[in-house]
Amino acid sequence: MGKPRKRAPWGDLLGKPIERLFPRNDHLGEVSERDAMAQQFKKMCRLKDRYGIEGDRGWEPWYQLALALATEIDDAVTIIDPLPRPSGKTAPRWRGAEGLQLLAEVQALSEEYEGKVKQYAIFAELQELCPQRYGKMSLDQLKTNYHEAKRHHANSTKRKAD
Repeated sequence: MGKPRKRAPWGDLLGKPIERLFPRNDHLGEVSERDAMAQQFKKMCRLKDRYGIEGDRGWEPWYQLALALATEIDDAVTIIDPLPRPSGKTAPRWRGAEGLQLLAEVQALSEEYEGKVKQYAIFAELQELCPQRYGKMSLDQLKTNYHEAKRHHANSTKRKAD
């Protein structure tokens, strides 16, 4: 035996299930297939009312009802807004201590390889060595950040010398 069915999120709004009885029993006053479908439609309209969905023509209200029902069952169907981006550009980050650290790490690896390795290979190795710091960036992003740090710190060194 399977698990007992959970209670519907909308409670007892729809009542009991509709029994499907075959046309041969129509003369006994029982529900035919067509009548069962009409009852089903009325119950679906009650659900649309519960979720505040208007209209019954076209596909959109029924799609909205399907989404409403699906979100009751699984949050994976919901649409959420992403977290707000940090204000300002990311470049200032590379003008500070993080930029100096990146410059030092790239320089250390360049010296280790004695300039025999291309810069992209050094960036790729940095991503492997420091996945927390650089692992989520693309190589192009890392290269851009490196050059931003290099440009800023080269200029700030010149300014201090003047």
